[in-house]
Order: sequence, then structure tokens, then C-alpha cells
Amino acid sequence: MFNTTGTFADLVDSILNFFNLLIPVLVAFGVVFFMYGTVQYIYHRKPKNYQQIVWSLIAIFVMLSAWGLLRLLMSLFLIA
Repeated sequence: MFNTTGTFADLVDSILNFFNLLIPVLVAFGVVFFMYGTVQYIYHRKPKNYQQIVWSLIAIFVMLSAWGLLRLLMSLFLIA
């Protein structure tokens, strides 16, 4: 059922590769959410839309920082 012949490095590699594929998708959703909030703010000028813009920028920053840390870990552990 499960392949248990791999090493710890293989496990770390598969986890990092999964997140390496997931983060660009989440960043794309964050950018869409940011653009939607920006358009809503331009047309309606509500404080709720301004908060949406700020939180989406924070989320994009956190996701890109996580991606950078994963890339750093991959280079430190020599995972291609």
C-alpha cells in the first residue's frame, strides 16, 4: 500500500515539491482577490474593500516568503 523504502530526504523532497506546486496557485488566488478588492474599492469606496486590499497584500507577502523559505531549504538540503 505505502512504499516505506524511501529515506527521510525522499520524504522531505516530496513534501517540499508539493508545497512548491501549491504556493503559486495560492499566490494566483491572492492576486485575483487583491484585484477584485481594488476594483470594488474604486467603484464603491467602502472601508471594507480597503481592508480586503491590505489583507490580500499581507497574504501574498506571507505566501511568497514561505515560497522563498522552501526554496532556501531545498538548496540547503541539495534537493533539485
